Amino acid sequence: MAVGGVGRGGRGGGVKGPSGAGGAGKTGSTFKVTANEGAGKAESLVGPSRAAGADPITTSLNQIAKDLASGAIASKSEATQKAVHTILQNKGLLGKNSKGNKRVVQQIADTLEDDPRLAAALERTWARAGQK
Repeated sequence: MAVGGVGRGGRGGGVKGPSGAGGAGKTGSTFKVTANEGAGKAESLVGPSRAAGADPITTSLNQIAKDLASGAIASKSEATQKAVHTILQNKGLLGKNSKGNKRVVQQIADTLEDDPRLAAALERTWARAGQK
């Protein structure tokens, strides 16, 4: 039994790189980066940069964290639900049905708290917020 095209008289089996003179140049396309198209190009893909704390989601989440630290929010579970609601609301992902919205927020918050890795990240976030 031949493996990788050995003994078949030609190129066969598996992915091979370009061969022959000019290899990759055969496609006719080239990739060039000029001095004008450097790392700054990524900013246009992401959007305009904002000053720290100017993002409405960040300011809302900071307020939730402060409320949790001061005791205005009773539990971390409630804080997580408020954080999820804030994010979904600001992203325009909540519908007009308030019962449906509550159910979606509850399911997402439960998923965040049930996953050990995400729960640990939430715990670190709430702990960090309590220190500020």
